[in-house]
Amino acid sequence: MRFIYLVLLGLSPLWSKAQSFAGDARIRLNTVSMFPAPPTVLWPGVVGNDTAVSSNQFPLRACIRNYVPASDTLRVFLNRQELARERTLKVAKESDGCPGSYSYMRTVPLREGANTIQLQVSNPGGKTSSTLMVKYYKPERRLALVIGNSAYPASAALPNPVNDAQAMAQTLTKLGFKVVLKTDVSRQNMAIEINRFVEELGGYQVGLFYYAGHGLQIDGDNYLVPTDAIPVGREPDKAEIKATCIPTSNLFDQLDKTDALAKIIILDACRNNPFEGTSSRALGNDGGLAEVRSPIGSIIAYSTSPGKKASDGSGQNGLYTKVLLDTMQQPNLPLEMVFKSVAQTVDKESSHSQLPWFNTSITGDFYFLRR
Repeated sequence: MRFIYLVLLGLSPLWSKAQSFAGDARIRLNTVSMFPAPPTVLWPGVVGNDTAVSSNQFPLRACIRNYVPASDTLRVFLNRQELARERTLKVAKESDGCPGSYSYMRTVPLREGANTIQLQVSNPGGKTSSTLMVKYYKPERRLALVIGNSAYPASAALPNPVNDAQAMAQTLTKLGFKVVLKTDVSRQNMAIEINRFVEELGGYQVGLFYYAGHGLQIDGDNYLVPTDAIPVGREPDKAEIKATCIPTSNLFDQLDKTDALAKIIILDACRNNPFEGTSSRALGNDGGLAEVRSPIGSIIAYSTSPGKKASDGSGQNGLYTKVLLDTMQQPNLPLEMVFKSVAQTVDKESSHSQLPWFNTSITGDFYFLRR
């Protein structure tokens, strides 16, 4: 027994050192490297993992954290199909845009419509999947003719149509339209500009005609009133009004012959009768415009209901155009929803005295703004 005791006594220092060494090993063990946090994926510059583009070549970029290129894995799927792992697929450190992480970049070919891009990133701590929805729409060629007439003689003058037309032209330009803006236009020049617009529309997918100013109906047809159509000091008869104003039926007939996919006609022209004293004798109605057949593939929007009048407004713009300018810049609203929303807002803001109207024969989808 004494021998065994002496042996154990001699080994005790070694056992103590072994315990101390084991404790040191546990302290030095790098559990972060053995069991890292799962990767995270961020899409810089994208809000809500959803974006819309007008090019079919999408520059994909993702910021990836907790990733080691030599050991971890990264897989890329486009519309559920894995993309080839080419040599060009590299993950490189980059301080600008992805601080403290890696930046992954490559160009992805898109199909028209919605595309799903998915990144799957794995490390010893787990696997992360992140999905980005990218909507590709072929850019439409868009052409607009915008006319605003304010400088009518005497009491027929209107303060807002030129302001409305200028604001509309600016907004349409931002929305990708080539815009021709004309203000205070004579009958001859209005006819010339409408003919030019229709002729040029052959090279475009979307055509928009906007008119602000006086307008009226005679015998069920609508007429736009040039600035030189109102005589001073006398009352014209119906035949003279027809001869000096622009019938919308001519514009519609010409638009019918074009191949544009969407034809948008906006008439903010339902103000008071400019031919004072001729309302009952020559025009036979209480003012406003008549509802007429829309050209094939078109939408006709009126600032108020058929046969009713619209206020020219007391501010910088007429009520209808003011609301329309705001609504058409809201993203992802189909064309019909734009005009439905405008009608609801104008009806409410006018205390139900002005209800915009539209009719349409458009079968496809059109958006002023997609995102």
